[in-house]
Parts: sequence; C-alpha cells; structure tokens
Amino acid sequence: MLKTRILATVAITALSAGSAMACTVEDVQAKQGALIEAVQTLMAVNPDKAQEIVAQMQVELEAAAAADDEEAVCEMMDRLTAEAAG
Repeated sequence: MLKTRILATVAITALSAGSAMACTVEDVQAKQGALIEAVQTLMAVNPDKAQEIVAQMQVELEAAAAADDEEAVCEMMDRLTAEAAG
C-alpha cells in the first residue's frame, strides 16, 4: 500500500513538473527511483519513519504544486532520499 501511495505521489509530481530549466520531468523521474528504493528499504527497518517521510513528501508536493515551484520538487526528493537512506 505504501508503495502504491509513493508511486501515485511521484506520478503526480512528474506530471506537474512541467519543463522548468532546473528541474525537468526527466530529473524527477531519475530521482523517483532512488526515493522509492530508499523509502522501501527504510520501511523494512523503521516503518514509522518511512510513513513520516511519505507524509512530508505529500505536504511538500502540494505546496510546490500550489506555488508552481518545480525546483522545490527536485530539492525535496533529494533531501527526503538522503533522510530515508540516512
């Protein structure tokens, strides 16, 4: 179920990423695999933290979409990937 939520969230992100110079759809797609893998790995050892990261991702994606801030999406994905892997 968490994997489905992550994939759906990332799909929405990819669709909303548009064609910003600094963060393209291709950038988001490249980052999504690393983020999903890190969260899945974390889910096996710390499911509560994994769910917190997914919830934070959703909040930040909504804020970035509302502000039409594609760069924030890439920054968020990098930061949360590092947090999940950390």
